[in-house]
Amino acid sequence: MNLKLVEINSKKLLKRFIKFPYRLYYGDKNYVPHIYLERLLFFNPKLNPFFKHANVKHFLLFRGDEVVGRISGIINYAHNDFHNEKTGFFGNFDVIESGEAAHKLLNAAELFVKNEGMTVVRGPFNFSTNDECGLLVKGFDSPPKIMMTYNYPYYKDLLEENGYYKAKDLYAFMLDNEKFNMDKLRRASETLKKRYNVSIRTLNFKKFKDELKVLFFIYNKAWEKNWGFVPMNEEEFYHSSSLLKYVADRDLILIAEVNGEPVGFIVALPDINEILKKMNGKLLPFGIFKFFKEKKSVKTLRIITLGIVNEYRNKGLDYILITDVVEKAFKKGIRFGECSWILEDNKKMNNALLKLNGELYKIYRIFEKKI
Repeated sequence: MNLKLVEINSKKLLKRFIKFPYRLYYGDKNYVPHIYLERLLFFNPKLNPFFKHANVKHFLLFRGDEVVGRISGIINYAHNDFHNEKTGFFGNFDVIESGEAAHKLLNAAELFVKNEGMTVVRGPFNFSTNDECGLLVKGFDSPPKIMMTYNYPYYKDLLEENGYYKAKDLYAFMLDNEKFNMDKLRRASETLKKRYNVSIRTLNFKKFKDELKVLFFIYNKAWEKNWGFVPMNEEEFYHSSSLLKYVADRDLILIAEVNGEPVGFIVALPDINEILKKMNGKLLPFGIFKFFKEKKSVKTLRIITLGIVNEYRNKGLDYILITDVVEKAFKKGIRFGECSWILEDNKKMNNALLKLNGELYKIYRIFEKKI
């Protein structure tokens, strides 16, 4: 196979880089395309604050004039400083079913990070744990939920053939409201609220910037000891949270307070992938109207974030937040909710979801390789 690797160095090539998955997955009923305009912003170093603490190179693989693969090599200095590592990353990995093509792409990312002094390469991350990450290895029979990844089953084999091995699995559980005993859940939640003087309130969107400061404080405290976690600075957090204004159901972002002090929060977002699939990556000229028209009809959500500051863990506050958000969702006619992603070794949360009759229905894998 006559293959040519090209480093992205122009807007024209970047557009081809962004558009390649649309063609690769064309006709796959479970693929959900990103909004093209959103991807242009995401990959723009001037607009995405991630690039301020990272070095990223993108590569395209050609067979003649046809694109057959893409990959990003990533050095996230914030990650390495926080974890005291020399780890490089790969992401935005898409390729035809070809061992030769996969090898050329992965080798390009590996050489880039190795030449910058990295000793391990890990992925896929698009671009970090604060973005989409993980390779789907179980659950190919349904589309991904909002901000989760999708890929063909053969990707796993291609990575393993190139010397990659499992670093960590990320779990996705599906909850079905009809399998809950809401009376029992509510009674247990109320008992815990009284025991620890917990109150639950919704995010005040009229004071959005002030509320983001509260979430930012909790976010970096709650996840600081998690595997792979990279703390965000304020600019990154506010940038990523800007999505909330357009996607969120304002009743499904809850803050837990103890004696009036915020100590935890949960964010459940409507699964707008149900709408994005119909839009086929196009926001204009009519996609934006379809989005806002159909957003209220979405009947599935994703619990994307649940965090409790360290001082109040193991007191049942996570249970209270899940119970409250589930009850609010049930009243809105939402039956299903995905809880994702959760580290495989977060036994406490995984066991709690199993007790709620949650089904472990998708698994995403992070791979790594010594270089």
